[in-house]
Amino acid sequence: MFISELLCYFRQKYGKVPNSSLKAVVVSFYTPCEISAAKENVFKAAASLNLDGLPRMVSRRMSDDKPRLDTEDIFGLFEALDEKTALGNLPSFVALDLSRVPPFNTGDLDMAMLMMRVANLESRMAGIVGDCVTAVQDQLMQAPSASVAASTDVRVSDKPVPSTDVDEPPQTASEDGSWVSVSRRKKMKTSKPAASLTGDQSTTASVMMEQHNPKRLFSGSAASSTTVTAVPRKLHAFVSRLNKDTTVEQLVSWFDGIGITGVICRKITPPEGMSFSTAAFKVSCDAKYEEKFYDDKNWPAGCDVRDWVIRKFSRRDQSNVSRHDVVSDVRDNNA
Repeated sequence: MFISELLCYFRQKYGKVPNSSLKAVVVSFYTPCEISAAKENVFKAAASLNLDGLPRMVSRRMSDDKPRLDTEDIFGLFEALDEKTALGNLPSFVALDLSRVPPFNTGDLDMAMLMMRVANLESRMAGIVGDCVTAVQDQLMQAPSASVAASTDVRVSDKPVPSTDVDEPPQTASEDGSWVSVSRRKKMKTSKPAASLTGDQSTTASVMMEQHNPKRLFSGSAASSTTVTAVPRKLHAFVSRLNKDTTVEQLVSWFDGIGITGVICRKITPPEGMSFSTAAFKVSCDAKYEEKFYDDKNWPAGCDVRDWVIRKFSRRDQSNVSRHDVVSDVRDNNA
């Protein structure tokens, strides 16, 4: 004779109520320790019968799913004994504490399971709310030091931020059809003020940022001397949808024929494992040819021409810049 409220209840209800309902009540009503102890007792009792083909005792690791798995093991042992008509050979299981026997009829099982699940959810929510309150309190404790730091004057370091220039294919051009207007289009960049700064502080920071990023007003035109010289500005364009067999030499010869000399062309290689039916190039020339360079009549019919965008990436972002980023626009223009 074994004292086990769980096994007493399980033995009396087995075969008389739906299996899924019986398992659910056991998992919901009994504690993990009670289920584990009942499992050990019933497997010891079954081993004493010396029957072949019974499931072996499996020790489960501690987890949220352990009570359900242990209940499945008990149910599997009962099924194996039932197939061998050996359930009657098990010792008697009795209940010493009737408060540990679920007081449910078969028709009340679903409602009882629902109530237990609601109680379980309430206890979990209480724990989550407690964790959230603790986290908020910790942030409030750190708020005074953050406020002191925010109240100081905003300063912009004079030290330049290390960066790397990365050539990327450009964004889509405007629909006005004039590449001169595209090249001269000014892109307005609005810096976002830090969320922790007040209105006056964010305005001051924006002004200081503008002072540290001056715009080009004009290009010098005085005659160069032997001591002070300037590096001529270059124009860069992304040209796509050219014939696949087009070569750098052919493109340079094309520009020589329209009066643009000193052109530098670089054919863009598709990503590894990919091929396209058209070719794309990066074309650069001296800024003095700006009018001719951005005149659509000086380009082969049907090709697409856009500004070549040069973006800056900090060292922290260099790992995110890949060859796929550089040639992504090639794929779009050859689709």
